[in-house]
Amino acid sequence: MKQIFTLLALVCLVAGSLNAQHNRRGSRFNDDTTHLRIGNVERMALAASMAKNTYDYKLDGYMSDDQYEIFRYTYQNNRIVSIYDLYVGEWETIDSLRYDSQGHLTKYICNQFLPDGSGWAKVYYIDYTYDNEGRVLTRKNYNRDFEDHSQYNLGGTYNYHYENGRLDRVLITLGLQEIIFQSVDYIYDNAGNLIREIWSIDESFDGTGSLLPNEILHYRYENGRRVEAFDSVWDPYNYDWYLAGRDTYVYDENGNCLEAHSWTRSGNESTRSEYVLNNYRVNQTLLPTNPERTLPKFYENTFCYDLERWYQMDDNNTFSYAWDYIYSYSGINGIQGIEKMDLKVYPNPATNYIVLDGEEELPFFLYDQAGRLVLNGFTKDHRIDVSHLAKGSYTLVSNHKGAHIVIAR
Repeated sequence: MKQIFTLLALVCLVAGSLNAQHNRRGSRFNDDTTHLRIGNVERMALAASMAKNTYDYKLDGYMSDDQYEIFRYTYQNNRIVSIYDLYVGEWETIDSLRYDSQGHLTKYICNQFLPDGSGWAKVYYIDYTYDNEGRVLTRKNYNRDFEDHSQYNLGGTYNYHYENGRLDRVLITLGLQEIIFQSVDYIYDNAGNLIREIWSIDESFDGTGSLLPNEILHYRYENGRRVEAFDSVWDPYNYDWYLAGRDTYVYDENGNCLEAHSWTRSGNESTRSEYVLNNYRVNQTLLPTNPERTLPKFYENTFCYDLERWYQMDDNNTFSYAWDYIYSYSGINGIQGIEKMDLKVYPNPATNYIVLDGEEELPFFLYDQAGRLVLNGFTKDHRIDVSHLAKGSYTLVSNHKGAHIVIAR
């Protein structure tokens, strides 16, 4: 979880759960800093290449339909430079990302509004270095000292090693020590697909022991797509491996991921994501290439997501639909993605609310005259509350239909 001095305070001691996405009401994400993924390295390389491309749209952020979780992204020169993360009752952070002249991420800074209400503070930062081929070589995380808040202490270092152009091994040291206490080895098939991550740990933490495997992540593919991942963990008491969990994925004929399922070791489904696609192509959409978070499977898709339906096991051990996550986009140059300006709304001009005509609640995006997103979410009783917005002209978008709105007082 992301809490002051604890998020990133330790380098990875355990591999963690397979499904690094939603775990509310614990956390929307498991941070990849406690579960290093090969995708992190790939996204760091992707960030440099994306800055050279041109796009029609950008992902502005997403939020849960109850507005309990909100993410907002800010870009500059086609790179993600700021991430606002609000998790009501748990944390509020603004992450800043800095790059070198080649477009490589060199520093990641987390500023958090402190739980005691005393204000904002930089609670940790991460430095990255690269080789001549643009591949990440080291990742070092520094955490604010508990007593002297002007000081930051090295929490741990990841050292990346490559073989035949691919990530082969990661060695992890703790603090200022040169002692390797954890390693990750990557195994590929003949097609270049990652099929195993082997996690090993020296439980002595002082270098007197040996690196012994304690967790293995297995991946299975069909038609070049990952369709299954399962997690084997070593039981030191019974001297045997056991299945800790499993993830499965469902794709359409174009390779878009439509469903992601997580299963417990007993075979019960624990979480599920059902994705609803829009008509924004991934290669035309600027997306946040953040190596410290695992986003949904945008990058492997042809099209982006409009909506994610989230299911989970509740406190009564009943598996059911929980909430939706709504993804919001805007055009790089003004508002784009409107197929027809025939969205039916009233009253117009509006004073306190707008009604969207339809049989069900609809996602919506409201832009000002400069093309800035000022409001988005789902209608409630088919209404949108605009009582807090300044008077003026706006553009309302829902399901790729648009309407010009005037708010009058």
